[in-house]
Amino acid sequence: MPKIDFRYLKEAFKEPINFWGLAGFAIIAAYFQDVTPLMAGMATEALYLAVVPAAPFYRRLVARREKERARKLRDAQREAVIKAFDPREREAVEYLRWMKNQIYSNYKKSSVGYSLEVLARGAGACDDCSGRPAIVHRGLCWSRSIDRQEESCPS
Repeated sequence: MPKIDFRYLKEAFKEPINFWGLAGFAIIAAYFQDVTPLMAGMATEALYLAVVPAAPFYRRLVARREKERARKLRDAQREAVIKAFDPREREAVEYLRWMKNQIYSNYKKSSVGYSLEVLARGAGACDDCSGRPAIVHRGLCWSRSIDRQEESCPS
């Protein structure tokens, strides 16, 4: 049996589905004016808090949330530091950020087009590369070399 980590137990307790489940049992108990639904709710809560925090999928979910929270905090701290720069440094940072985004978008465009072209034409169809962009040509030659074919790719 895995060791109980109270961090996961606390996160499972704060989940909206847990809250609404407890509220549902409380509403049913109030409607029927009986404590039996409350006892069923407590048993369900105990089962929930025993199973969910120990599940690997839930631990991955909590780890992903913590990473996202840390990333947002880091980004906010970075922006606070950038705001403390003088205007010239701030302009340089903004320019570098814009340049990074341009490079990334161009990379996404070229890599998506390249992989779709390679998949559409196949690895051995490098015969009419004269009208294609250089990146597609290089990609086809690369895929041919990976396939370890004997013939050479045209230049």
